[in-house]
Amino acid sequence: MTQMPTPAPEPTTIDDAMPSWETIGRLIDLEAPERLRAYIDLLPAGDVTYSISRLDEDHRIRLFSLLSQSDAEYAASLMEHFEDEAAADIIEELPPEAAAAIVEEMDSDDRTDVLYELDEAEAEAILGRMDPEEAEEAREHLQYEPDTAGGLMISEVLMYRQTQDVDQVIADLRSRAEDFDENDYESRYVYVVDENERLHGVVTMRTLLLARHGKPLSQLMLPEPVTVKSDAYLDFLEDLFDRYRFHAIPVVDDDGVLLGVVKHIAVEEALGERTEETLLKISGIIGGGELRSMPTLPRMLGRLMFLLPVMLMGLVSATVIAFFKGTVADLPIIAAFLPIVAGLSGSSGTQAVGVSIRELAMGLIKPSDYLRVLSKEVRVGVLNGCVLGAVLFVIVYAWQGEAYLAGIIGVAFPFTSALATGLGGTIPVLLNWAGMDAATASGPITTTITDLCSFFIVLTLATMMLAHVHGV
Repeated sequence: MTQMPTPAPEPTTIDDAMPSWETIGRLIDLEAPERLRAYIDLLPAGDVTYSISRLDEDHRIRLFSLLSQSDAEYAASLMEHFEDEAAADIIEELPPEAAAAIVEEMDSDDRTDVLYELDEAEAEAILGRMDPEEAEEAREHLQYEPDTAGGLMISEVLMYRQTQDVDQVIADLRSRAEDFDENDYESRYVYVVDENERLHGVVTMRTLLLARHGKPLSQLMLPEPVTVKSDAYLDFLEDLFDRYRFHAIPVVDDDGVLLGVVKHIAVEEALGERTEETLLKISGIIGGGELRSMPTLPRMLGRLMFLLPVMLMGLVSATVIAFFKGTVADLPIIAAFLPIVAGLSGSSGTQAVGVSIRELAMGLIKPSDYLRVLSKEVRVGVLNGCVLGAVLFVIVYAWQGEAYLAGIIGVAFPFTSALATGLGGTIPVLLNWAGMDAATASGPITTTITDLCSFFIVLTLATMMLAHVHGV
C-alpha cells in the first residue's frame, strides 16, 4: 500500500510572544490573507496603525497588495486608521492596480482626501484603473478645494422624491441594508428632492419611523432646510455648525441640486488637522505633514528648507557681534548677557506672533489693521520690558556688582522687548497681506530680527557706557 506523502510544513511559523508587526510580516510571507485579516481584527484599533507603520516598505506593499486581491474593501477600511498623508504614502507605494482597487472601495470623502495628497499624475493613474462611474464621481469631488464644503462632503446620502410615501421609503431602506454596512452613509436624515434632484426638504429618521402608513414625504419634510454651497470654506462651516446643532448639512449647487452632505464630525476633524499643521509649521516642518515612516531624504529636505534660511539670518546677527568686537574685548562679561536679552525678547515676540496668527484665523484682524496691532503690542512690550528690565538690573548688579553693567542690561531690555512684540504682532499681518504663509515664516523672521537688534542695542549701549567710563 502506497503511503500518502506528508504535507510540507509551512515555511514560517507564528510565535504568540513576538511583536504584532512581526506576526503580520510572517503572515504576509505565508500569503495567508484570511489568517492575516483574522489576526489584524484581534488587535486594538490603536495597535493596527502602529503595527502596520512598523513594517518595512516591502512588507507594507505586499500587505495591501495581498488584501487588494482578496478583500479590497477590508484593505480600504484599514486605510481609515491612518491620517490622510500617511494613507497617501501607502497608496503611492502600491502598484496602480492594487491602489485603484483599494481607493475604489473607500468612502467618497476619504477617497477624496487621499487623492488630494497625491500628485496629479499618480492620482490620474489610479483613477484610470477604477470603475468609470466611481472615477467620474472622484474627479467631481477633486474639483473642490480641500477645506470647503465640496471637499469635505460625502455623496452617500438618502435621497427620495417628494412624491414617495413613508412605506415606499422604509421598504427601500430595508432592501439596501447592506449598502449602509459597506458605506459611510449619512443615515440620520432623508433628503427630499424633485425629479431634477433639487433639494426641497429634509425628514429626520425619527419622524419617518413614527409617521403613519402611506403619508407622503412632502407632508413630513421640513421645507427650505439650511444648506451650504460647495465653495463654503471651513471657518464658515464651523460657524454654521456652532449656530445650528445639526449632525450634517446638505451641500447644493447654484441651482439647488443636492450634491452631498458635509458632516459636523468632518468639519471638526478638518479644524483639528489645520491646527496640527499650523503647529508643525511653526516648529519648522515645511508642509506640516512629516511622519517618521516617510523616506529619510524627503524628511531631510523638508527640514533643510527651513533651517538654511534660519542659518543665513543667524550669520547676519553674528556680523553685528563682530562689528562690536572691540567692545566685547573690553567688556567680555557682556557676552554672557547677550543670549539672555535676545532669548527673553525673542520669547516676547513669539507670544505676539501666536496672538496675531490666532486673530487672523478667527477673522478678528485684517492686513489693514497692522498699525493698530503695532500700537497695542508695543505698549505691552514696553510695560513688560520695564518690569523685566528692573528685575534684570537687580540680578546683574547682585551677581556682578557692577552698576554700569546692570544699567546696560536693564535699560536695553525695554527697547528690545518693545521691538520684539511690535515685530511679532505685525509680521504675520504683513505676510498675510503679501499672500505668504504666516504660520511658517513669522517665527523665524521675528526671532532672527529680534536677535540682531537685541545684540545691536545692548552692544551700542555698552560702547557708549565704556566711552563715558573711559572719558572718550
